[in-house]
Amino acid sequence: MNLFNKGDIWESITKLRQRGIGYFLSKATLNEKKRTKSTFGQTHKTGSNWWIIPEVKQRENIKISGDPGKTFDVYLAEKYFHKNNKIRLLSVACGTGNREIRMAESNLFEEIHGIDLSDEFIREANQKSKAKKLVNIHFKQADFYSFKIRKDYYDIVLFHSALHHFKNIEHIAGRVNDTLKDEGYLILNEYVGKNRLQFTKAQLRTMNSLLPGIPPALRKRYLTSSTKKKIYAPGLLRMIISDPSEAVESETILPVIHENFEIIEEKKTGGDLLMMVLKDIAHNFAGENNHEAKRVLNELFEKEDDYLDKIDTADFIFGVYKKKMKRP
Repeated sequence: MNLFNKGDIWESITKLRQRGIGYFLSKATLNEKKRTKSTFGQTHKTGSNWWIIPEVKQRENIKISGDPGKTFDVYLAEKYFHKNNKIRLLSVACGTGNREIRMAESNLFEEIHGIDLSDEFIREANQKSKAKKLVNIHFKQADFYSFKIRKDYYDIVLFHSALHHFKNIEHIAGRVNDTLKDEGYLILNEYVGKNRLQFTKAQLRTMNSLLPGIPPALRKRYLTSSTKKKIYAPGLLRMIISDPSEAVESETILPVIHENFEIIEEKKTGGDLLMMVLKDIAHNFAGENNHEAKRVLNELFEKEDDYLDKIDTADFIFGVYKKKMKRP
């Protein structure tokens, strides 16, 4: 069993430098919800995760919409909702609300509700929506497990990098079904891979085979002088202490969703290899004028695309699902 490994040491050193001793002290509690909230409650802390690279975001856009500049919310609006301007949307774990505010400004939505566990995130989201004088969007600190849902109310329920933080996916699917209108849509942009990021040995071998092709200068870990030399699956002990919710039942997401909803579309979005390959070194690829970094990044994209073509089920998916009609 993968309880602890060398990768956990590097992760702890990096997190200490990024977030300070206060972050580690926040984990000194037996309350799982408090440990989870401490992970997501710091809105302006920086890091070096793969999603900070502009080309990574553009690549995801291409895989979803076919256009590097078209985010999934714009794609959805154009493909599914352009003829309806009275849409009600619930966004679960909305964070600081940037995406939801952008959607509220599109004039397609009669009502958008965003909920999140983090008080800090919700305060910032409300400040931003108030500054824009938006009247069709409301943010609230709430937990979806206990959030008082309205029956047959929403046209869309959205989980963006959120559902993999939930336990009891069948219960969550049931609550989504209850709150969606007939013909309503569930939208996922999610990690659906191994629980607690316990990658297979074959997947780890493939990840590690990509590191030698990255020049040492581009493998310098964020805020350290060390060079990234090996990729490990996170130790279970660190995962549970750091964020008990991370990928807690992620393997069950697709089976449960497929059982309870009709698949309209489902696409691989990338990250199965590169999430871990680029972790802690992504800052080296985020600059605009580093031509060597761009060359290496394109090679990594090609190699991950080859990998994705060979597998049936990816770790990261974008999905549109329709509420199944109730039988009479």
